[in-house]
Amino acid sequence: MSAVYAAKTENILNSIFHKTDILAAVVKLQNGQLSENTFNDIARLVYEDDHGIRGIQSMPGAVVTYSYPLKGNEAVMGKNFFEIPERRKDVLLAIDTKSIALSGPYNLLQGGLGVVARNPIFLTDAAGKEYFWGFSAIILDLPKAIEGASLHHLINDGYDYQLYCTNENNERLVIEGNPDLNIEQAVCNEIKVPHHVWTLAIRPGQPWLNEAKAGLVLLFGFLLSLILWQRYSLLVQKETAMQAKDVFFSNISHDMRTPLN
Repeated sequence: MSAVYAAKTENILNSIFHKTDILAAVVKLQNGQLSENTFNDIARLVYEDDHGIRGIQSMPGAVVTYSYPLKGNEAVMGKNFFEIPERRKDVLLAIDTKSIALSGPYNLLQGGLGVVARNPIFLTDAAGKEYFWGFSAIILDLPKAIEGASLHHLINDGYDYQLYCTNENNERLVIEGNPDLNIEQAVCNEIKVPHHVWTLAIRPGQPWLNEAKAGLVLLFGFLLSLILWQRYSLLVQKETAMQAKDVFFSNISHDMRTPLN
């Protein structure tokens, strides 16, 4: 159960993150010339396709220039993420690896818990040299963005769960589920997202096995094994005795048929 739900969650997240490829492709086709109207047309299609998306951003030079929808995202407009210490590391990671980098989960500047996936865009100049243009980014609300994984169904099936990740200080941040779940007593599976690993922990809603019941089960198993062993021993003894009897009478019969010298 843990592996199945972890895989569903991972697939949903990664499919959303890669929606940033659409905007990145348009920027490359237009050689970095992206109008606000073109951005809004593309972002609207991506945004309306998934209710867990908080917003879409175009970030030339790591500066938030366009955002869709604008309402609710005013707080980040014009922000240069190279100049935000707690975000700079993830920005540089995306550029260095030339791949999508995930920031969060954390409390967004726009408010609420979420994650941001930034897709670095590289263009080629007239001399054939590659250079960094900026980012296409997608902001997700949590846990709303992963509703499609239906983790809440685990409760209906009699399980308890917790979806969590750890931050740089090795502190556990609960994204969804029971914050008091004992991880040591759960079955855990990893969820791999860009440059991060989340964990889904699941355990039965009731204790795995009551200690008193466990003792009775062990005692019953021991007694049953003892009874079966005794029966087996008796059967072996009986079989051995019958074989010995057959051999005895066989020898007598043979002796009676043998003529005397």
